[in-house]
Amino acid sequence: MLFRSRKALHLRKELEGMISDPYHELALIASTMGNQEFKININYLQEFSSIELRERKLLNIYVPKFELVFAEYSNKDISVNFPENIRLIRQDSVKILNTLINMAEYEESIRRLIDEVRNTKIKVNALEKRVIPEIEKELISLKKFLKEKDREERIRLKNVKEMVKAVS
Repeated sequence: MLFRSRKALHLRKELEGMISDPYHELALIASTMGNQEFKININYLQEFSSIELRERKLLNIYVPKFELVFAEYSNKDISVNFPENIRLIRQDSVKILNTLINMAEYEESIRRLIDEVRNTKIKVNALEKRVIPEIEKELISLKKFLKEKDREERIRLKNVKEMVKAVS
């Protein structure tokens, strides 16, 4: 769990560094491109088909696994101005989205692991404070009962032995 929290923290810091460059580049492109042309190109950056959610087991706990599925574009969909820059910004955006998704996976995994640890602590406390003491009391009662039965059996055998001796 410590590894996962360190990994999530590392991803957060990495994300902070990744976000500034593409948006600075996007601002430069927006200032040089016409409004309509910029909207067409920005749609290229924003489009993706879906985010797939799968679950996998980690220490018998289901944790999420997200995956981005992007729509395919041909180069003719991009304006003739800055096609390379737009493509590079899209690549950076994909990296940023993947980092965000990885961070969300790690953070959700951590949350679910913490919940499971909390539930396990509750169960352990219930066992330690309630169930085990009750079982120990029952065990003491059973030992007392068996000792009493053993004494009764000895006394009964002793009486039988005396009766056999008296008869013979």
